[in-house]
Amino acid sequence: MTPDELRRNLIDMLKQCDEAAEVRVLFAEVYLMFARSQVDESVEKSFWDGVLQDLDVLRQEATTCFDTDVGSMLTTVVAAAQEELIAGGKLNPKGPLKASS
Repeated sequence: MTPDELRRNLIDMLKQCDEAAEVRVLFAEVYLMFARSQVDESVEKSFWDGVLQDLDVLRQEATTCFDTDVGSMLTTVVAAAQEELIAGGKLNPKGPLKASS
């Protein structure tokens, strides 16, 4: 599976989440996959940058959703995903982290 396919699958799975605990499990699986892989840091950084962009799109979708329950759930999932990225060191509360040299 390519990083782009993994990212798309992650976003699709996030859309199915009902609570923050499910988001944490998904991210834990991805963190573990990267920890076990021999993927270059630049590929991993590109992956997480793509996830951040996808989360921004998902947040916009949540604000324009006609079903307020679905919109609220998407907003909760996006917030949980961003919190998970901060906890995992992939996102600084002020924005994306810079790649280490």
